[in-house]
Amino acid sequence: MYRRWLSVLSALLLAALLVTPAAAHASHFDALQPGQFVTLKQTIPVNVVFIGYRGIQPGQVRAELPKTYEPLVRSPLLYGLNGRNLGLHFDFKYRFVRASSDFENSFFRYLARAGSTGPLTGFQQQYNDQKKNVLDVAPTVRYIDGPSVESWLEQRSDSLRIDKQHSYTVYFINWYSRKDFQFHVYTKTDEPDPDTHYNFGAERASRKMIAWGGSSGRS
Repeated sequence: MYRRWLSVLSALLLAALLVTPAAAHASHFDALQPGQFVTLKQTIPVNVVFIGYRGIQPGQVRAELPKTYEPLVRSPLLYGLNGRNLGLHFDFKYRFVRASSDFENSFFRYLARAGSTGPLTGFQQQYNDQKKNVLDVAPTVRYIDGPSVESWLEQRSDSLRIDKQHSYTVYFINWYSRKDFQFHVYTKTDEPDPDTHYNFGAERASRKMIAWGGSSGRS
C-alpha cells in the first residue's frame, strides 16, 4: 500500500514539473517587456460638478478640458533638452453633474456661516486700487477654512451620485450670482513651518486662496 501511494505521489510531482513551466510561460506582465520602453495606460474618471451655475453646456466645457495627460521629467527643459517621458498615459473620462437647488441652498448657507470675517487681503486691495476694476471688494470679507469646505462636499457627494473611491471630482462654485453672496477667501492656517514655526497660512495674504482641494480625498 505504501509503495502504491509513493508511486502516485511521484507521478503527480512529475506532472507538476512538466506542467508548471508551460503555465508560467503563458502568464506575463504587460509592464515588463525586456529591451522595450513600455507606456502604462489608465483611464481616469473625473466628475465635474457645477454649483450655482445656470445655462452650462457640458459639450462646451468638455471642449476646453484636456483629453489626455502624459507626465514628463521637466528638469531637462531648463537646459534646453527634451523632457524625459515617464511612461505614463492617462485618458480622462468626464462626467458632468449639476447640483440640485436644495444642494446649492444648503451649501451656500454653510459658506455664509463658516469661518469668520476680517479685512480684505492685500491683493484684494490692489484690485480695488485699479482705475477700471468692475467693482470694489467689500472692506470686510469672510475667511473660510478650505479643508472644512472640502470635507463638507465630500460628506454629501453621495447625493450627487459620486463614486468617491474610484473617481476624482472637481467642483466649480459660483456664489457671486446669489443674493446671499459674500466676498471671501479660503484659508489653511493649521500647519505652521515645522522649523521656524512661522504660520504662512495665517500671516501671508498670498496664502489666502480662491480654490482648494486634495487634502483629504479625491476632490
